[in-house]
Parts: sequence; structure tokens; C-alpha cells
Amino acid sequence: MNLVSWLLAVWLPALASSQSPQDYVDRAVAAFEAGKDTEALTAFDDLVKLIPDVKPELWQRGIILYDLGRYKECADQFAAFHALVPDDVENAAWHFFCTARGESFAAAKAALFKAGPDPRVMRTEVYAMLAGVLTPEQVLEHADQLPIAEFYAHLYIGLYLEAQGQLKPALEHLTAAADPSLAEYGGFMNITARVHRNTLARLVAK
Repeated sequence: MNLVSWLLAVWLPALASSQSPQDYVDRAVAAFEAGKDTEALTAFDDLVKLIPDVKPELWQRGIILYDLGRYKECADQFAAFHALVPDDVENAAWHFFCTARGESFAAAKAALFKAGPDPRVMRTEVYAMLAGVLTPEQVLEHADQLPIAEFYAHLYIGLYLEAQGQLKPALEHLTAAADPSLAEYGGFMNITARVHRNTLARLVAK
């Protein structure tokens, strides 16, 4: 999901603005990484005001909406992206989590998007977990101590357990995903692991 390159190639030549699309994306990502979810969402929404047709592409916006607890809007964002990229398993996973938190875990299972084949690391296993074919323990076994696979396994197991209301086990997996030893993996998703680990830790501590 390389939003920045798409924006630059398609929209930048047509804009007569002091800020490029990348400026808005960079501002949103920096705010999100700093734990400033509202500022991050504002940056993405400012980009949508500038280029309305780009909104379905903004899967990162969906993750920020999830972290803000705005689950209906979160699900809508990932549904819009699914219409563009139906094979993307991560997008299907996030729609699942938004639906689980906003409605129920049963509703999320019923609404699971058909997605794949997605050849990226651990995506097949993550989708099998969402579909009830693999357990979280089996997903972690499939990672086979490969660092990048362990990162995605811990991240999505953590989110899956959170969707079931198992907050303490979820926090353990998100903490593992956010470990500095795995910081080079995942790009924006690694930022997501660290930010959401912090968000969940505050909930568990209450």
C-alpha cells in the first residue's frame, strides 16, 4: 500500500498548492507516531479537502480512526479501500477489527471480506486466523522465528485478541511487535504497533 508514490505520480503535477500531497501525509504520519491522533486525522482530512477522490486510498486514516475509537468510520474507510484493492489481507483484517470493536466479534466474522491471494509475509496465516482456520498459537508457530514474520504475527494476533476483549494477552503481543529488535520491519505498521501498544497499555492500566 504505497500511497505516497501514487499521490506524487497522479496528483502532484496538477496541484498549485504550497504543500504537496506528501507534505500532508508526512504531517499525518509524524503526528500519529507522536501519539497525536487528532492532529494526524486532521492532516489526512485536509488532504481529502484538497483532493476528494483520494479518500478511498487513505488506509492509514482508517488505522488512526481505529486508534481514536471511531469504529464505524474506520470500517467505512477500509471498505472503500477494499473496493479498490480486494486482495489486500491487511485491509480485510483492519475492517474486521473495526467491525468487532464497533459492533461485535460475531459481526466481524460474518462481515469478513474475501481477500487474497496476498503473497506478502504472514498474510495468508493472518487471514486464516480471522476465518477461524488457525489459532493465534498456530499463527505464531508459522512465523518460525523469522523476525519479519514474528512482527506481523505478534501485531495481528494482538489486534485479534483485542477484538475479542482479551486486553492483557493482546498487550503482550503488541508489546512483542513493538520491541526495538523488530523496529526495522513493517514501516507504517511498525509505527502502528508502537502507538497502539501505548494506547492499549493505558486501557489495561485503568
